[in-house]
Amino acid sequence: MACVRKYRGELVIDYRDADGRRHIERVSSKSEGLETLAEITKALRQGTFDPSRAKTLFKDYAAMWLQSRRSEITQSTFTSYEYALRVHVLPAFGDSEIGKIARAQVRFS
Repeated sequence: MACVRKYRGELVIDYRDADGRRHIERVSSKSEGLETLAEITKALRQGTFDPSRAKTLFKDYAAMWLQSRRSEITQSTFTSYEYALRVHVLPAFGDSEIGKIARAQVRFS
């Protein structure tokens, strides 16, 4: 069953594709989540669901995450986060799909 809910402190849509794989995608608002979920449900029923749509690059998610935190943290913290992402994290993982980053890669990078 697909739904919009809180997951680890963030609002997400939670659904399974036609192959039974579970997908959890962050959304910024409940209305956005319901719209996205309606599109996914329609595509699944019609058989036109593109699983690559759910594959997000780390750099795209990092940018979205950083902007979502902008109003919650001070400017100096935001600058520190942006610097750490730009200098240390994005060169290693920026072009990788989030689902394909292994724990060992994170630990030893």
